[in-house]
This record gives sequence, C-alpha cells and structure tokens, in this order.
Amino acid sequence: MMFKKSLLNFKKQLNEAVNFGRNVSFSNVSKVLVCGMGGSALPGDFVKSLFYPLNFEISVCRDYEIPGFVGEDYIVFCISYSGNTKETIRMYESLVKITDKIVVITSGGKIGELARKYNSELILVPAGLQPRIAIGYLTFPVINVMVNSGIVKYNLSTEVNKANLVLNYDFEKQGKKIAGMLKDTVPLIYVSGADNIIGLKWKISFNENTKIPAFYNLFPEWNHNEINSFENNPCKFTAVMINDKYDNEILKKRFIITKDLLKDRGLEVLSIDLQGRNKLSRLLFGISLGDWVSYELALIYRQDAESVPVVEELKKRLEE
Repeated sequence: MMFKKSLLNFKKQLNEAVNFGRNVSFSNVSKVLVCGMGGSALPGDFVKSLFYPLNFEISVCRDYEIPGFVGEDYIVFCISYSGNTKETIRMYESLVKITDKIVVITSGGKIGELARKYNSELILVPAGLQPRIAIGYLTFPVINVMVNSGIVKYNLSTEVNKANLVLNYDFEKQGKKIAGMLKDTVPLIYVSGADNIIGLKWKISFNENTKIPAFYNLFPEWNHNEINSFENNPCKFTAVMINDKYDNEILKKRFIITKDLLKDRGLEVLSIDLQGRNKLSRLLFGISLGDWVSYELALIYRQDAESVPVVEELKKRLEE
C-alpha cells in the first residue's frame, strides 16, 4: 500500500518540488553533467526530453568514473536519492578535485555529509520514496538551477500549473486495463527520440516494480535494425507504441506503418496517446501512466512493487 500511496501523491510531489533549487545559481556556465544511478539518474534524461531538440550540452554519467571533458563551463549535478549510492559518491569525490560548480541532490546519507564537508550546493529532498518514484523531487531542482544560471529560459511554476489538469486523469483505471493486456508477455516500448524519458521510465518500472524483463527503443532508429528481428520471433512480446501528437509528420507515418508491419508478423500492438498541451504535461502523463501499469501488473503477478530484492542482494554481496 505504501507504493500505491506514492503513486497517488505524485501530483502533490510535483507541486511541492517546484520550489526546490530556486536559490541556487552559477555564473559563466553553459553545459550540464548529471551523475547518478538508477532512478537518481533520470533527471538528466527528463531534461533532455523536456528541452528537445537541445540548444545546450547535457550529458548523463552512470558509472564509477567521471568523463574527462568536465570544465569550468559545466554545472555538475550529483544525485543520489538515498545518499549512499557507491558509484555517485565516487564520482562526487573525483569531481570536487576539479570543480566547485557542483549541486548535490539527496535526501541525506553519506553524499549529503560530503557536500557539507566540501561546501557544495546541497538540495535536500524528502525521504521515504523509491528513487524511481521521486522524479519530481530530483528533477525540478535541476531545472530551477539551470534557469537561474541562464542555461535555459523556462517558467517551471507556470508549466506545472498547466500539467496539473492532465494529472487528474484516472491513471489507476487505465493502468489496470493496460496491465491486463500485457499479462504473460514481454513489453517492448517504442517512443520517439523526443520522448526518450518515457520509454526508459516504462522499462525501469517494469523491471523494478513488476520484476519482469522489458525493453525500449526509439523511433526512427529502431526501424533500421530491431524491426527486422520479428521475422524470426520465438518469444511472446507486446509492442507498446507511445504516440505524441506533436511528433513531426514523418515520425507519425513511421508509427502507423510500423504498427501494421508488426501486426502482420503476429505481434500484439498496443497504442497509447500522450495527453497534454505542453511538453511537461505529456512527459508527466506518460511517466505516471507507466508507473500505474507496472504497479497493476505487479499485483497480477503477486509481486511487491516497492521492494528490489535482487538489487539489495547484489549490494550485500559487493560489501562482502
């Protein structure tokens, strides 16, 4: 029930998070690096989708080692919801040796202590969620700092107010319906490059919440390789095609033709239309719907959507 409560409180989280990071800014910066793992790395992907096509440089580092290109024109965000992510702590300890333009976003933990020690900008967010559900708390501070630092022009409060309407959608009802259609299949999620964060988030939600394999790919790239794999298809897949009415006409045509080609080869194809008039609305709609679908499918499979037992076992073994 705790996980369901987190889903029900998503709109509340977003409206609370809109003020995080408003007092943080840097001068003489034009590029962004986001360092994190799992759900804590998603803010970088969210920002890429929100401001697509990009007119600034942003990279996401999911590793132990930092890239060699970081300079004084970068803002670096080190994000660890728990504050104890080993990879992110190691990246932070390397970064403080080369730049002081670092923002740590966390609910506490060791990286919070290190941020205080090295006088990095520290944005504390509420604890008690799984990182993959805390996307508002972790992402909105990144946007606010970027705006304050002159990298982008964006009125987050105004855009969130517009998004509130679409977030009143009955995600639970629709999530239950879609989950029933995905039962006993492997979901393959397909989105346009502009909506990359939605495809990635659906995949992660199925992996962690439902405990099943799931995969995603992007239009138009997957039309040049993966689509050919269904000529010899030994597995039971369902293609989930997430449509954005604001995609360009060429992409829309690709979606239609691809759907027919997959059906001709015996695949089940599920089409989902994103709702919302502004980009933030459509991204949040897609993410929220995916969370509810994965949760309802977890109930069907009698899985605890909150826990990640294999991840925890891996961490334990690494400590031995």
